[in-house]
Amino acid sequence: MTTANIKGGFAKSIQITRNHDSESNTTLKQEFLKDTEKYVLQVQNFYTSAASKINTHVGVLFAIRKFGPGGGPTPAYANYYRQSDYEFSGTFHSVSDFVFRLQQFFHRFGFLFYKLSVPNLVGPNLTVLPAGQKATAPLNFYKNFQTPDGTQLHGTSNIGWSQSQAVRKAAGVSENLCTAGINSNNKLEFILSPSFLANFYIEVSPGMQEMLGLAPQIFSFYDNAVTFSDATGEVLFQAGTQNFVNDVDNRIITAYEVVRITGFSVDELDSRLSLDIQCTFPNSNKISVLNGKEEHEYILARFILNDYKTFKTNTISDDNGIRGTRSITENMVIGLEDLTRGNPNVESNFLLPGSIRQFRIGLFSRYFEGGKIITKKTDVEDGFWSLKLLFSKKV
Repeated sequence: MTTANIKGGFAKSIQITRNHDSESNTTLKQEFLKDTEKYVLQVQNFYTSAASKINTHVGVLFAIRKFGPGGGPTPAYANYYRQSDYEFSGTFHSVSDFVFRLQQFFHRFGFLFYKLSVPNLVGPNLTVLPAGQKATAPLNFYKNFQTPDGTQLHGTSNIGWSQSQAVRKAAGVSENLCTAGINSNNKLEFILSPSFLANFYIEVSPGMQEMLGLAPQIFSFYDNAVTFSDATGEVLFQAGTQNFVNDVDNRIITAYEVVRITGFSVDELDSRLSLDIQCTFPNSNKISVLNGKEEHEYILARFILNDYKTFKTNTISDDNGIRGTRSITENMVIGLEDLTRGNPNVESNFLLPGSIRQFRIGLFSRYFEGGKIITKKTDVEDGFWSLKLLFSKKV
């Protein structure tokens, strides 16, 4: 929808609203403005409900792969595992959302492993289902889930993840197969149990390697004499192939877990620079410089997203010292938000000579990744935006 004030006077305004699309193309019946060089344009209001993605990386970001025999490639999972069970991907609009969903991914994989296991398992699995039930038994990812069981006193038994966790704890083995979280330095850490290390490794996408400072694979296994690990610079695959080194054949369960901490803060996951409003009418250009290279851009407004977001981690302490619990606070642009913050002077533009009858407006998100700026259309598939422009005559 477009509402335009085309009456004569010292100020004219136009308001454009759009749903489900980052672009708007409006042509008026008559010229909205003549002699545009006599006017100054201000972005009076810009409302949007669209939160852009925190980075441009898509596809599989982390994958849990099985170890195969030395000299062979990574074996496939049984068909009762879904691809999403061992490959982590998705679209994220905040760092907190990314971390929470990664935590759930590792937690769910551990729950499934302790129920379904894998062939040629190294080490014990105390809670695995009988082979005939792996493909048919309902697996409900709840802490406590009661199911009918005629062998129990009250006719039910708990098949939630707390039950198998309690069994492992009583046996003195790791309660969790693998976990992820944020430490006090805002860095992502992976805590991997001996059972995980003896049977799996984590494959890291190129995008996550760059943004978090991780190795291509996260692994650590013991072969009776030497610990092979990404942290010590060992090689997991044979040179020039995706086949494992022969030492993978000799891996055994160790008595300790491994913690891997990312080289960079999780703040680096959010590579957004700004949300830009671009136009096609006679507008003056703006100059930006990156690495000594000058670029001229024709944009109405540029909203620097760092001005609207914060991310911090609070470490909680009491009389007994620092607790293991930490709280994360993140503010972000989501929901209906006025990026001008009610200030009509947020962006002023001098117009070039000409006239205006057509308004073609587009929203673009800018990211800084790989040492360069990447511009993408803002995802407004499920969003709304409204723009009000004020043209004031020079006096």
